Amino acid sequence: MRDLYNEESFAGRAAERNSANDVIAEQVAIGGEQTTEFRRCIDRLSKREQHLIQQAFYADCTYSELAERLGLPCATIVSEIRGGLIRLKRDVGVTD
Repeated sequence: MRDLYNEESFAGRAAERNSANDVIAEQVAIGGEQTTEFRRCIDRLSKREQHLIQQAFYADCTYSELAERLGLPCATIVSEIRGGLIRLKRDVGVTD
């Protein structure tokens, strides 16, 4: 199985991730200083969390598709995305 999370793989997709982070920030419809802070919050997530969240929510991949593509159990995908969203929500300052 190919390791999709090694440094070389991520370095090759840096521009794609940055572009996706910009799209995320724009879709949240926040501006100026808040956009910068939101991007910082996304950047604080692990590269794996960023990738999984972007694929699940912006490339419309299902958890099952991601699991199959990455050769991981679906429960792992769900857990990684959930953890990333919890951290993102906390860092952005959203309360229940």
